[in-house]
Amino acid sequence: MALAIVYLCAVLVVVGHALREIANSLFAHFGSLPVALSFLLGLAFGAVVVRAHSRISVELGWVPAGFLILATSCAAIWLAQANYPLVVLGAGALGIATAFTILPLNACWRPEPFAAMLVSVAAGVLLGCGIATLPLRGTLPGAALATVLFTLLLFVIDREFLIRGGLFLGGRVISGVRVVGQHHVPQSGAALLVSNHVTFIDGFLIGSSLPRLVRFMIFKPYFELPVARWVCTTIRAIPTSETGPREIVESLRRARKALDEGDLVCIFAEGFITRTGALLPFKRGMDRIVAGTDIPIIPVHLDGLYGRTLSLVDGKLVRRWPQRARVPVTISFGPPLPPGATAEDARAAVERLANAAGENRTSLETPPVPVA
Repeated sequence: MALAIVYLCAVLVVVGHALREIANSLFAHFGSLPVALSFLLGLAFGAVVVRAHSRISVELGWVPAGFLILATSCAAIWLAQANYPLVVLGAGALGIATAFTILPLNACWRPEPFAAMLVSVAAGVLLGCGIATLPLRGTLPGAALATVLFTLLLFVIDREFLIRGGLFLGGRVISGVRVVGQHHVPQSGAALLVSNHVTFIDGFLIGSSLPRLVRFMIFKPYFELPVARWVCTTIRAIPTSETGPREIVESLRRARKALDEGDLVCIFAEGFITRTGALLPFKRGMDRIVAGTDIPIIPVHLDGLYGRTLSLVDGKLVRRWPQRARVPVTISFGPPLPPGATAEDARAAVERLANAAGENRTSLETPPVPVA
């Protein structure tokens, strides 16, 4: 929460500074109304995008994109000061960046209805304009550079900011995703998510659908790849291996320790990505992880992914560019299983979620019957 307030203050100062620079350099020669309208339209457009395409109430993944647009628009406004139409467009981009950054951060700091949030954003921008009139302020290029440096600093000091941004981008490689049953996942405390496995980005999809950070159990050889190792370490993934009894026990012990610490852990209980689209048998590692505890076990099902980008069809990786399908991918979270539930119980619960998602998919695929 403290960092959210810091983010908000930084964004308000940069936005206010940019608007004041536009006023000082252009309002004396050209009308201020087009610039103001462009900013407000950009703010409204950005708000609609954030509202329509956020799967969770606090989608911090918008913030890195917002900071990037913020820095770019500040630099563009400075470079185009002699070209009034481009400055007007830059003010619109500044409005979009404001919505992308302030709306999610404001929701993180103080959740409230969307309309009230927009009012607070408008008030905050006015406050930022006032702050930007202080004597100690730089030029627009300085504001752009400061925004870039501040964003990099956030990536270094705030792991959640980095992870949410990565999940947000990676999870949208597959377009058209609908989420069902998020409320079944506890907002705090330990819980074990048990999911089927269809693509190489299942973790991105699940992680970007929940407001909590998820610790995934990932196949250990991926930790040995240069880039993948950095990603796995950053998201605090738990390496899992089946090469020997000792390594298996160590993987299960790490997962249990994460749960004891109150983390949200996800296991792909099939062990492998499906090659046929069918649900495979669940391995019994889940039973050992939660043995003797009352930790909630949440079944998860990913529907509509087989045959899409980064899935395996007949053992071959699908590499085609993602396309928006008429029927969306569905991520379903089921109610917690009772204490003592086994891997077979979890598989049955995931299969029930699969059947429900399949019925919904069929209804969407079936064209409506014309009325005589």
